Amino acid sequence: MNTNFIIPKFIALLLMLAALLSCQKEKQGKDEDESGGNSVVKENLSPDPGKTTGQDAQAQSETMGTYTGMFLPIDGKGLVNKITISINSLSNGEILGHSIVSGNNRPFKGTYSQTQGGVTCVVKEPGDDKYDGAFEFTILNTTEKLTGKWIPNDSKLQPKSYNLDKRKFQYNTETGRYPYASTGILVEEEVANMAKADLRMMRNEIYARHGYAFKMKDMRAYFDNQDWYMPMNTDIRNMLTEVEKKNVELIKRYEKYAAEYYDSFGR
Repeated sequence: MNTNFIIPKFIALLLMLAALLSCQKEKQGKDEDESGGNSVVKENLSPDPGKTTGQDAQAQSETMGTYTGMFLPIDGKGLVNKITISINSLSNGEILGHSIVSGNNRPFKGTYSQTQGGVTCVVKEPGDDKYDGAFEFTILNTTEKLTGKWIPNDSKLQPKSYNLDKRKFQYNTETGRYPYASTGILVEEEVANMAKADLRMMRNEIYARHGYAFKMKDMRAYFDNQDWYMPMNTDIRNMLTEVEKKNVELIKRYEKYAAEYYDSFGR
């Protein structure tokens, strides 16, 4: 047997095997690192800008939600309206939300800082509406109050103050003067002898139960002073129940011809 030929061949085979194992190990390490398998991955010590911190999580759970109450002229003169402020998110010092008042739904964003028992916020509306401005408020989690002021961009408008209570909106068919307009199908006999003003109130009361923010001053003035009412939406057409849709159509028909249908001697 020629050992001179076998030994070099054996050594070459060993070298090829070692190279193959090395490549396989390198490939395996690469696959595990990208897939997050069982390999040991170096800890990323830099903060993740999209990750919510412990303080942010606490602020979110205690602060997010809706707050409602009266929107008052600071000088005590002028219109008083009910406003709802919604806190939608708080993360890494940025706050997002929107306000609903006088038939307007306006988004805002700004900054917040943690304070003793709550957060202090400075936010601005987009500025593309003549009624936009800036809010400065403090939310106290212990009392669930949102208190502050609003400064309009237009100096001709009045600055406002507010002291709002945290409150979750609830659709309630037991509220108002005509709750049955949301619970059952109206028949003509129930509305035929009603005055036009009463028919209009009945119809708008259906909208108010869904949190409709009124633009009409008389309706806004009335519902803003009802404890159960909370402005939440500027379009509630898709929120009406089938019962309410049918009743609204009937009420509208009698509103149009109220002078003809109304029997003044029957009241």
